[in-house]
Amino acid sequence: MQPVSNLKQSRVNRILGRTGVRLWGLFVLGALLSIGIVALMIVFSVNAQYQQTLGQQRQLAERVALQTSDYMAKLRNDLQTLASLVPLSPQSPNGLTRLLYSVQQNNPAFMELAITGPDGTDLARATRADVRNTGLLNRSGSEPFQAALRSESYTSRVTAPEQYPEQTLALPIVGENGLAGAVMARIDLTTMWDIVSDAELGQQGYAYVVDDQGLSIVSRDLSLLSATPLTNPVVQEAISSRTEPADSKLYADGLVTPGEPVVGFYQPFLIGPYTWYSIVEQPSRDALARV
Repeated sequence: MQPVSNLKQSRVNRILGRTGVRLWGLFVLGALLSIGIVALMIVFSVNAQYQQTLGQQRQLAERVALQTSDYMAKLRNDLQTLASLVPLSPQSPNGLTRLLYSVQQNNPAFMELAITGPDGTDLARATRADVRNTGLLNRSGSEPFQAALRSESYTSRVTAPEQYPEQTLALPIVGENGLAGAVMARIDLTTMWDIVSDAELGQQGYAYVVDDQGLSIVSRDLSLLSATPLTNPVVQEAISSRTEPADSKLYADGLVTPGEPVVGFYQPFLIGPYTWYSIVEQPSRDALARV
């Protein structure tokens, strides 16, 4: 038989062993709970950061869309003012030409301005110094003049004949005896550069504008403007859906960062009969940089 002291020691060891196992289990459980809490905190932090990014992208896209709409509306209003001044101005070619140049000096976005008579022939024409002036033209068969004949305003699609985007506007001139001709303008859309150059988001976020064909209209980096439609994922989704998305999304790459994932958002808005899109992109590593 074992001595009584040995039996007592054995019993104590068993009790201590069971207690140690329990303590170790509690330690492991506590560690797992701590890890779980930390994981939840990370998830909440990432989600909060992501939600903040979504809100900032939406606000920036809306701001760029609004400023672009206001800019184009001002150009149309300036052209409408010109159309109303023509019947009140001296009708000599020199007088009308001076009127055109005075308008152009106040707004360099007008790369070309023309006043046509009721037969579609130019009465006066003014161009910027960087635009070739081939003299007075006969525009009687053109879409802008035909719209003016119907007493309608005209807004063309965006084109990029020399890589940089432009648009044509036309309005009828109405005198005392009815239709007296039209005013026409070619608009240099790169003059909206200030709108997107100041659009910042995080360290690397940026904004740009495209039309419903995906043709680039204005970008912070003018070298990214192209005479052919853009094919990056955000643009392709925007022009196919034609509606504002519920939230920003992750896309495979962006305009400025091809091959690098971006978080993007787009805002459709109307310019005349056409839909343009204000697009905001931010490299994903920048969008979640503070997490």
